[in-house]
Amino acid sequence: ALGLGLQAAGYSVTIAAAADYAELVESYGLAFHGLVGSISALIDPAMVEQFLERARNPLLAAGNFMRQAGPIIDQLMRDCWAACQGAEALIVSTLGMYCGFHIAEKLQIPWIVAHLHPFAPLSGDQHMFFPRLPQGAPLRNSYNLLTHALANQGFWQLLRRPLNRARRHVLGLEPLSPLGLWSRLRSCRPPTLYGY
Repeated sequence: ALGLGLQAAGYSVTIAAAADYAELVESYGLAFHGLVGSISALIDPAMVEQFLERARNPLLAAGNFMRQAGPIIDQLMRDCWAACQGAEALIVSTLGMYCGFHIAEKLQIPWIVAHLHPFAPLSGDQHMFFPRLPQGAPLRNSYNLLTHALANQGFWQLLRRPLNRARRHVLGLEPLSPLGLWSRLRSCRPPTLYGY
């Protein structure tokens, strides 16, 4: 819907996604660029089930995720980079923001994050990877906000090494240190859209 709206407003739109979405996107008359093949070929359903079961243990979940995602990040960055040639702006999904952040830097263009689910940290609930404090617990709201900050920064730091490889090999950018990444993320506040 967003792509059609932008196209109707006169913008040239290309949707970059896994090959599974090509037919859907093209059926609406929008340009499509495939990223790293099809989800069904890349993701093992048993791994997803294990990930969800282990989500309460962040270390197990993180290790499992990196075993699956780490090897495809270079290819993902190459595919995203090819899709973004000539772009004046990027609108990236929740997962797309990990490549979009670096590509927008390289192209020196604005970027917008579009989530299809709640993503902003809220004081009423903790991040899904952290234990829930009982209602009425002292500093519960502060704890909840802290869990979101830790999970967000933790995920970026978890992906820092493979993304740094892609920054260097695909985009020709200098790698970011842990502190450099933390600092950039703190100062980076792209506009956010919510599609629900």
